[in-house]
Amino acid sequence: MVKNGNKQAFYVEAKGCIKMKYKYLFMDLDETSLIDHHVSKENQEAIKKAQEKGVHIIPCTGRDLSMIQEILEEIETRGKENEFSICCNGAMVKENTGKVVFYKGIETNLVKEFLSFAQQVTGVVFIFAQEGIHIFRPNDFEVQRKIKQNSNPIIHKDFEVDFSSWHVIKMMISESEPLLQKQILESIPSKILDNCQITVSSGRYIEFNGKGVHKGNGIQALMEYLKDSIDTCIAIGDHFNDLEMIQMAGLGCAVANAIEENKAVADYVCENDYTNHAVKEVIEKFIL
Repeated sequence: MVKNGNKQAFYVEAKGCIKMKYKYLFMDLDETSLIDHHVSKENQEAIKKAQEKGVHIIPCTGRDLSMIQEILEEIETRGKENEFSICCNGAMVKENTGKVVFYKGIETNLVKEFLSFAQQVTGVVFIFAQEGIHIFRPNDFEVQRKIKQNSNPIIHKDFEVDFSSWHVIKMMISESEPLLQKQILESIPSKILDNCQITVSSGRYIEFNGKGVHKGNGIQALMEYLKDSIDTCIAIGDHFNDLEMIQMAGLGCAVANAIEENKAVADYVCENDYTNHAVKEVIEKFIL
């Protein structure tokens, strides 16, 4: 469904209409473009056709670059110059060679505040640092999930660790019980609220980035680096951490399984959900 908005874009609705030339497709991963941690064959085929037309396919994810190498292999951009990924909700923008284009981390005093708070609530606790991904109070589901994502997590038995030398990119709590998640969100101390960008993803992850860090600003940082316009970008996502990029992109798309908040601000709401290859739908409608 195409929705009316304020952005200047042209949609193919009938023969003879003009299609805007988009140069970049930013795609969220989980619950948007992946099925069981992999890009579906149908999405891969559509992505290949878009790339043949000169469009850059850029993962825009809460994960670190080290965790998406297999995905980059599937879309044929792994290790390539002039191909990019938006990582850790926009805190890190990297060329797929590993070159850092943009980085905004979290200060050590905030990490201390977060770990102190995290000890008082429920859920599995994560610290994403440049040196590795640390897990506190682990459960088997989250550890195995991170192993499947090729993150090689560092497991801590307690919270008594020296993190002063860590370069922290993102912090996170996983709590799947809605009531407990609500309690966590309502009890976040003001110092963290005032200095962190807080969002929810996949219905269970409460994610903490530096203030002002989100996927939309990550895309903007890359466009500034490339000296190009965000109007040439398509963004597609499903959950709260995709909201800003859907709002800011030249064409913002929400998959059919997206939260209502994303559908409300999207220029286009897909007919298909992620299990039915919504990325393919967007590529076929707006690029091919």
